[in-house]
Amino acid sequence: MANLYPQTQENFSQLNYAADLVDASGVVELVENWRIEDGLQTGRGGRPQYVTIRTAIVLWVHMALTKRPQLVARMSEVVAFGMKPYIRDYFSLVNANVDLSTRDGRMDYNNDWYHRIWRALERVRATMEPYPQVSRHGRHTVDEWLEFMDLFGLDSKKTSKKSYQPTEEELLAEKRMARCDEFSNRLLWATVEKFGDKLGSWNGDVAVDGTAFKVPANGNPNKQDMLAGHVPGHRKVASTPTLGNYSKGADDHNGDAKPSKGDNMWAGEATFATMEGNGVGKEGGLPSLILGMSFHRPAAKPWQRALRSLTNVFARPELPRGRFLGDRLYLPGQKAENLQVPLRKAGYDLIGDYKKIQLGLQTELASGAVVVDGQLYCPVMKARQRLVNATADFQNGRIGEDEYYALLDERKKLQLAPLGKPVEGDGKQRFQCHARSKSAKVTCPLVARSKEKHPNRAKEPLLESEVPTSGMCGAVCKQTSITVQNTPEDGAKYLNQGAPYGTKEWQEQYHRRNTIESRNDRVKSSRHQGHGDPTMRLMRGWAAQAISAVMSAVATNIGLLSAESRWRFPKKPTPPTTPPGGRKTRGRDETGTDAFPNAPPLAA
Repeated sequence: MANLYPQTQENFSQLNYAADLVDASGVVELVENWRIEDGLQTGRGGRPQYVTIRTAIVLWVHMALTKRPQLVARMSEVVAFGMKPYIRDYFSLVNANVDLSTRDGRMDYNNDWYHRIWRALERVRATMEPYPQVSRHGRHTVDEWLEFMDLFGLDSKKTSKKSYQPTEEELLAEKRMARCDEFSNRLLWATVEKFGDKLGSWNGDVAVDGTAFKVPANGNPNKQDMLAGHVPGHRKVASTPTLGNYSKGADDHNGDAKPSKGDNMWAGEATFATMEGNGVGKEGGLPSLILGMSFHRPAAKPWQRALRSLTNVFARPELPRGRFLGDRLYLPGQKAENLQVPLRKAGYDLIGDYKKIQLGLQTELASGAVVVDGQLYCPVMKARQRLVNATADFQNGRIGEDEYYALLDERKKLQLAPLGKPVEGDGKQRFQCHARSKSAKVTCPLVARSKEKHPNRAKEPLLESEVPTSGMCGAVCKQTSITVQNTPEDGAKYLNQGAPYGTKEWQEQYHRRNTIESRNDRVKSSRHQGHGDPTMRLMRGWAAQAISAVMSAVATNIGLLSAESRWRFPKKPTPPTTPPGGRKTRGRDETGTDAFPNAPPLAA
């Protein structure tokens, strides 16, 4: 039953703040244009809407900003019983003369607003719902779910084949998902713009990570069992069957396999891009805001969601491009042509992590240069296996920490020296054999000038047996410099533009991405937005779950920007000083004996 007697009236300034945010984002015009494009709005005739698209979105944002459940039932209470007449006038809501002295009158009034708001929200959701054929008024059977799998291309084993041709419904779904991401990113950027001039102090570093939001799935059979035909066709599936299984234990978050550790859940996954950099997220620095978002099924196209979460940054060339920090799902987990190459073209330096099986010699370029743990080295590295396997040996306990760091320092002697920065808009970069550089620490039989003595630095001679023979020399040994193209063939999948992997400098750079974990927690935890609780967003449908996620992300950003945020107070307050002569004690405390309520009098 609806709560018909809210204890407090709505605060107009809070509602107006939500309205200003929505207006600044431009999402109302966006939705209206989509409705015209889809033929859902053909003219201005007919009865005026009780609740406009703008008001519906404002109400949704308001519920998130005030940390209340994102439910139509709660929104109807706000309008019916929480708004004073002048507030309803401001939002063009009808002030009807209704008898609220009776229970039936109050229930009818609340129900009227419930259905009006529901219809208004439906006008918004319809433009972004990828799967309009899926009912939100009841649960489908397994047989119906299998039809959806083919209709919308939800079986990754089929869609990954080169011969696969997407259906019209699948193309429409992709279009609607892109709309939803644009809607989300516009709202989020409206919060980032509240930084004002402070945004100019950001160095452009970003971190990207996906986080899952559980949705109700009572009695939902295992996906692989349903695909294999092991589940009776009349069984019911989840109320939002177009989402998927999420596994925290899997590197790719794909939980479609049968759960082995009990960590699987039916969920949608939001990919957030957050602001990182020196001082970001620390006292006196900028808060680590969520810059953008993309929503999809768990493990579905992580590369696409990562790029879409950065849409706001890509659309603004004036913003700096710093480091891109991602876990192993992204770097090097994705195909280079899908993620690493576009990111380098956009101007990012990539810093990632590697699985144990990916450590050591990762690839060899046509020029003869080799990639070891994400860095480019002289071909001599192949002859020094202790250097190649240093990280693997350390992680497996075969060498100690001191020896490991000593080997990492030894590697630097063979590391190719970069000549300038990557070419803007392309990502390719020139490198030089270290023996040819002015800071050379080795002499090479193939480089005559490297044998010149340095007055302040001894050089280590490379052995004839280590260097390639004259007939086997690649361009890296013959030329004064080489160009490493931004392509999969030139190691784009593994190359790391930050400090060498495993060094203390790399640890400092990479571990800055931990900030995004606290953003995920702030969105999901009941201490903040509570979006991790499915009962806070009991709305069926893909679009409803996606929009509710961005509303919580918007509220998270506003919370970080609020007057209580530490970034507004760069200096710690001065601690209070002790009064001259010390603090005065109270009554019987002077005896050194604690006094408690109702205690007997002290002995004389």
